[in-house]
Amino acid sequence: EGAGVGLPLDLFDEGDRVFVVADLGGVREEDIALEVSKDRLIVSVEGPEERLRGEVALPAQVNTDTLTRTYTNGVLALSLEKMQAPEPRPSNRKVSPTLHT
Repeated sequence: EGAGVGLPLDLFDEGDRVFVVADLGGVREEDIALEVSKDRLIVSVEGPEERLRGEVALPAQVNTDTLTRTYTNGVLALSLEKMQAPEPRPSNRKVSPTLHT
């Protein structure tokens, strides 16, 4: 089995969300599979007549629970919310000011 033909993906980094768009004209929605790892998104199509695969590096970790997916007129649009970085914890350590004389 071959790896399939390359599938171009367009990524848009918009603040707290990442959007990915792919033109999949002629592909049935049920033939589209998504895989999201820590820093990559893979879109693959395994239909009766074609195999396509596209991969894109994500600019940040994303929350896969918030993934929204639409497929309209052959255009796949994905929206993923970025994971929030943990807030830095306040330090209890006292810092003495340095005096310059």
